[in-house]
Amino acid sequence: MLYFEKSSAKSAEALNALGVIYQSAPDPFEKDATITRPYGKIRKDAKKSKKYFDQASELGNLNSRYNLG
Repeated sequence: MLYFEKSSAKSAEALNALGVIYQSAPDPFEKDATITRPYGKIRKDAKKSKKYFDQASELGNLNSRYNLG
């Protein structure tokens, strides 16, 4: 996650990856450790996901445009 945040200022692919992470993360109320462990403290957040997809889309990333749909 930290890698994508550092490179997101320069890379549309990193922004798209951040959007996917926030889109596919477990729900905030999930308690099963086998599901939450890979994501650490990151939980599903539609607003952050959309923000990252929008930023990547503005930089011309076609995958982010697909993910917005």
